[in-house]
Amino acid sequence: ADERKWLEGNQANAGSINLFAFVGGAIVAALNCSCQSERTRVAHIGHLGMSSDKAYWGSGLGAAMLTALIDWAERHPVREVLELDVFADNERAIALYLGSGFVQTGVVTGRGRFADGSRKDGVMMFRRVDGTLGDSPGPNDFHEELGDGVVLRQLRYSDAQQLFELYVRNRDRMRPYFRWPLTVKRVGQVRGAIAECSEHFAANQRVNAVLEQDGELLGLIFLNNNHDPVNRRTELAYWVDGAAEGRGLVTRGCEALICYAFEQLGMNRIDITADETNTRSLADPERLGFTFAAVIRQWIAYPDGRLTDMANYRLLREDWKKVSSL
Repeated sequence: ADERKWLEGNQANAGSINLFAFVGGAIVAALNCSCQSERTRVAHIGHLGMSSDKAYWGSGLGAAMLTALIDWAERHPVREVLELDVFADNERAIALYLGSGFVQTGVVTGRGRFADGSRKDGVMMFRRVDGTLGDSPGPNDFHEELGDGVVLRQLRYSDAQQLFELYVRNRDRMRPYFRWPLTVKRVGQVRGAIAECSEHFAANQRVNAVLEQDGELLGLIFLNNNHDPVNRRTELAYWVDGAAEGRGLVTRGCEALICYAFEQLGMNRIDITADETNTRSLADPERLGFTFAAVIRQWIAYPDGRLTDMANYRLLREDWKKVSSL
């Protein structure tokens, strides 16, 4: 009776949907989206709940159901955000949601309380369904032609597979100097990161751009998380596929983002910080007109326990104006 009442309530709400997977007439998985309130200020938020027969874990059924629900939500006239919570130890479910573009927003200590008195932490996640994860270029997306058919453009959700393959192909050569790519084990992690990047871009906090030639991704250049619009400073970072080195792509791409940061974002200072032993990367700031500022001792801790020194270079707006006018 309780289940019947719950289903009838959801069916009566045009903003809710229930999806079921059947095998031989038996339900093996369920996914629902419901609105917590019809009040205007929260009516754009849909809360997800999902469960599946253990026999179908890892079968792709959950991903297929999420795809169907997200498609419904993206066409819904009101829904803009999907949210959910999952127990922190449910790594399989978290990977599934990351693979569908959800972003982790926080952890609630003791979210679940059980009959034996034990508790579990909950992970809060969300995903936008208002078109910001679409693959069609938006009117404000960064896009710059660099010559020779190479384009530096806004990172898109559909880039996840190629970007993951780039990480895998370059993992060994990046191992001494980079941290995050070494931890990427699944395409879903990349999709989740792209979804998070889209949120930062929408909030004017970060710009992530890919180097692309004839549909093939060659690398990534970005204004990263140290972007500080209040104090008008940001940090430029970059890496390219080993096969694309030596073509001047990093220099040309960085010049385009530097102009964007100073002219469009109103930045006053841009920093480049790289491992002190990464001589190839350290040659780029000098070519771009940056000034060596300092060596930051033991700044980055790598997964293997190493603490590495980082060389910091800076470019001020007033210095860039002098260089660009030459």
